[in-house]
Amino acid sequence: MPGCATSVPDLRAENLDFAANLGHSIERTREERRYLESGPATRLGELSPFTFEPHIGRRGDGRWGFKHENICMFDAAGVLIEV
Repeated sequence: MPGCATSVPDLRAENLDFAANLGHSIERTREERRYLESGPATRLGELSPFTFEPHIGRRGDGRWGFKHENICMFDAAGVLIEV
């Protein structure tokens, strides 16, 4: 999986998420979630399982976008798998 924060601009897209994140950990409560966002780095291996759900749109359009949620985790060998 490419680096989350740097790959969106490379796709000529922009992040349309109201909170500017690209996913989050799966937790029992919303308050426990850790978010995939710019700023202090959270390693994906620290979040298991987690969602990767970018809400992106064509750069400059801002009206329409696409969001698809994948739930992922690392297996015992450290290989990323989609659940």
